[in-house]
Amino acid sequence: MTILAKVYASAPASEVLVPTIELNSASFDEPIRICTGFEDQVFTTEGGNTVTFEATGLDVALPARNTSGQQNLILPLITSLGRRRQC
Repeated sequence: MTILAKVYASAPASEVLVPTIELNSASFDEPIRICTGFEDQVFTTEGGNTVTFEATGLDVALPARNTSGQQNLILPLITSLGRRRQC
């Protein structure tokens, strides 16, 4: 069982889910890493690298679990990272 599966199954009080997203583009000097909340967060990636995610107005709306045949993942993003918009 993966760590994420354990967290979803047991919801331990010592673990907090923080939605994050990493954006990559050839036009970026480095990936853009953002997370929900008001404070930047430091996390370890699947590859074992420790990276900082910048706090911003990120929200995540997961798709409905149904048999409609269509699932949309919605990521509303209020950007405070205007310096990245040049791409």
